[in-house]
Amino acid sequence: MGFIMIDASEGDPRPDAQTKPAARVRDVADFHTRWREFRALALGLSQSGRLSEGEADTLGWMIAVLDRIGPKDLEDGQG
Repeated sequence: MGFIMIDASEGDPRPDAQTKPAARVRDVADFHTRWREFRALALGLSQSGRLSEGEADTLGWMIAVLDRIGPKDLEDGQG
């Protein structure tokens, strides 16, 4: 996948960063387990004013979908 998470101990290289970066994600199950952490980052970005209206709307829908995913949804395809 093209998503790169930054280790919090390394700090955020972006000069305008306002939220603490998340540690690297090992896999989909790890991301799901830590969704609350990533949800806060995504929500903050969606409300930051740095995204276009379309980007913020898309991110809002992505958050809504991820909020509905549970452990059973991850059972297929793992292993």
